[in-house]
Amino acid sequence: MRVSMAGLFPVFASLMRGITVAIVMVAMLFGSAQEVRAMSFPDIRSPILDEAVSSLVKKGAISGYPDGSFKAEKTINRAEALKIIFALKQINLSSGGEAGRFRDVDKKAWYFPYISEALRRKIVTGYPDGSFKPEKTVNKAEFLKMAFIAQDWYQDRSDPYDAMEQYADLNNDEWFTPFVAFGFNKGLLDKTTKLFPNKGISWGEAVIILARVSKEDDLYLTPRIPFD
Repeated sequence: MRVSMAGLFPVFASLMRGITVAIVMVAMLFGSAQEVRAMSFPDIRSPILDEAVSSLVKKGAISGYPDGSFKAEKTINRAEALKIIFALKQINLSSGGEAGRFRDVDKKAWYFPYISEALRRKIVTGYPDGSFKPEKTVNKAEFLKMAFIAQDWYQDRSDPYDAMEQYADLNNDEWFTPFVAFGFNKGLLDKTTKLFPNKGISWGEAVIILARVSKEDDLYLTPRIPFD
């Protein structure tokens, strides 16, 4: 039986095209995996935290430390909190000198424009003694207030019942209950037995919350298609 070489050529060409496509797809997948790994930090073990950190790294909100670590357990201070909140939303910072009212905020400090913008947006107020304490650890309640007020979709009339049922250390008389209720009802907070609102919030906790906030913000900004 004779087989024409001319007849085999189309089959061979088709086979080679298929192999080429497969190689390209593998290369794209491998490259994507490499990109994800490149954004990971060796000291992160939690898949949930890893996903949240990668999300904020992609958006340019965080970067990590020069030694390649993330230090998720390290607490975040008031100035750092404002920086990542504004960086995540890509907010143009105020060029005014609002933060100059605080006796402990130097106009040459990197955080001066962040505090000024937060004041302009009424996200922060400062302390009665005229200070802001930019390097003071921010607790979870304070962080939730900062993170949520910065969003255009924040609502201050959330029903606190479910949140108070969830968290044993939350009651209706606290100043931060409306922020906790909002975050809980939006699915932005973990369903733990206690909230620990007055405890300093860690970078890991803050990033996980902000990653969820960012997803909600993306949904808010997505144009709705009206239905007839």
